[in-house]
Amino acid sequence: MNLRIVLLICILKHLSGKSQENYYFNTMDDAIICFPAEVKLWVSDRIEIKDFCSTELFLPNSFTPNDDGYNDTFGAQSVETYSYKLLIFNRNGKIIFETNNLSDRWDGKNAPQGIYVYKIDYNIINRDTGVLHDQQKVGTVTLLR
Repeated sequence: MNLRIVLLICILKHLSGKSQENYYFNTMDDAIICFPAEVKLWVSDRIEIKDFCSTELFLPNSFTPNDDGYNDTFGAQSVETYSYKLLIFNRNGKIIFETNNLSDRWDGKNAPQGIYVYKIDYNIINRDTGVLHDQQKVGTVTLLR
């Protein structure tokens, strides 16, 4: 059997050591799909998940670019973000870092210790409506040396 689809929840529950007894498994033509029992869904020609959890962006409030492997870069983290743009400004309002890729992170190289302003424009699915809509976050991040 070709296992093309395995939902992330199965992997996470398995890795956390929690029992898989509260999971329903449904085998379809090319895939095996698992989901927790508390999720309300039905299968016809598609799968519709009634209760889903969209994620917000996680943004740290500081980082330490000292190459120790911990908190060396700044950027957003999210499970499901669609369009994304991050801008970092210095104290004079000049853009010193810009990216459209969620995996690109600011390393703080050649920037002095201090507080920097960030602006993030992104699209995310609204948890209540399931509709994709625009979001914007503006805040500060502290670069510590």
